[in-house]
Amino acid sequence: NLQNIPGITLLKKLDDRQSAFWMYPMLIDRREDFIVALKERGVPTSVVHRRIDRNEIFGGKTPNLPGQEFFDAHQIALPVHTALTDEDLTHIIDSIQK
Repeated sequence: NLQNIPGITLLKKLDDRQSAFWMYPMLIDRREDFIVALKERGVPTSVVHRRIDRNEIFGGKTPNLPGQEFFDAHQIALPVHTALTDEDLTHIIDSIQK
């Protein structure tokens, strides 16, 4: 239901990996606008995976990580949990499609 929506890139599901299904990540062209729009519709979002290579525990090193800057600026996660009802999912999908 989220395929082919302009401004949204879904991440590839690779056959050699299995998801824990604790969130649903995607890439958003205009992330801040997207977050605000979903919040207004009652849909929570999270920016979960911030780059950690600049953390002091790693000595502040910044290796060349191809695509990391883009990913960090565009990634977002939607909640996924067993308490979501079919109605909740429909509301989330409809909100994203709008």
